[in-house]
Amino acid sequence: MTPSGTYTVIHNFDRTTGEFPQGGLILGRDGNFYGTAQNGGAFNVGTIFRVTPSGKMTTIIIQV
Repeated sequence: MTPSGTYTVIHNFDRTTGEFPQGGLILGRDGNFYGTAQNGGAFNVGTIFRVTPSGKMTTIIIQV
């Protein structure tokens, strides 16, 4: 979001990349932002995702 209140959608979440993002984003030591989604992913148990400062979103796959 810009200081004037204009925003740009950088990602539309879905069943593959994660559904229902929860909480806010956390700034990592690497300068990227991290967050979680409640549902979606390989087993529909949620996902963890990374967003770069330029707005590129990547789902992080964790195998349990």
